[in-house]
Amino acid sequence: MRLRPIPGRAAVPIALVVVIGAGIVVAVSSVGTDAVAGASQRTVAVTRGVVQTTVSGSGNLSPANQADLSFGASGAVTKIYVKAGQHVSAG
Repeated sequence: MRLRPIPGRAAVPIALVVVIGAGIVVAVSSVGTDAVAGASQRTVAVTRGVVQTTVSGSGNLSPANQADLSFGASGAVTKIYVKAGQHVSAG
């Protein structure tokens, strides 16, 4: 016994392919148009200078990582016997 295809059922995959193809064409053409339209060239003299900018914002900060530490002894550090940049070794 052979099954008969349902009328109109073949139209769904064909329509899907056409819609996806049209979407790809529109996406490629719009991206290409913006890149070409915005491209321009100019030649300028090179100078030295300071590049400075200020950025401001507001919000809440939260740490990316957080660790709870515990030590074998309690107290405060009263003296450090090395100077900044000095190399130290274990022991």
